Amino acid sequence: MKPDLHYSPEGSSITIIRRDRRLFARARLLLPIKFMREDGRNGSGKTVNISPNGVQFVTGPGLKRGEPLVIYIHDIGRLSGQIIRSNDGRIAMVFDINEHKRDRLADQLTWLLNKDRLGLTDDRKTKRRESDEDLQVTCEDGRTIECEISDISLVGVALTTRSRRPMVGESVTVGNKPGKVTRYVEKGFAVEFQRGTGA
Repeated sequence: MKPDLHYSPEGSSITIIRRDRRLFARARLLLPIKFMREDGRNGSGKTVNISPNGVQFVTGPGLKRGEPLVIYIHDIGRLSGQIIRSNDGRIAMVFDINEHKRDRLADQLTWLLNKDRLGLTDDRKTKRRESDEDLQVTCEDGRTIECEISDISLVGVALTTRSRRPMVGESVTVGNKPGKVTRYVEKGFAVEFQRGTGA
């Protein structure tokens, strides 16, 4: 197996991990957690970062490497796994989940990273490729157009609109997140988010 390759867009709150030709996002999200140990004891803490493979969080002392854990992460839900690193209350845990749930978790992280910047509502039934969210885009000349999201990812968004589309290469603001129009898609256009603005 080839080693993982880690890289981060400049100024971003994510680290992309390439593993076996797949991309996983390690999102720096501070979310409250609760957990239950194998002996039934409970605890709480806060996440440092999360990926579809696992989570790093801080809590009180006592958790040990190799210990199984059930964790409840705010805005994400219940996950189980095993502690792979414990250092003075800083814990790294790997999730015990199948590929389907891992993909769903990747979509949840994508949503959490983008929803505040784009001013989206938090609809748990919304699918990644079927967002159907109304969104306002501001063009370089100050013109605003109403759009709907057809696809969203960590690095950009595809939009449909009934209005006149901005030019390819034009700088736009999607919600309150700056980006650049990279291409036209059916009934709309695609925007790549500007690096260095955070998520």
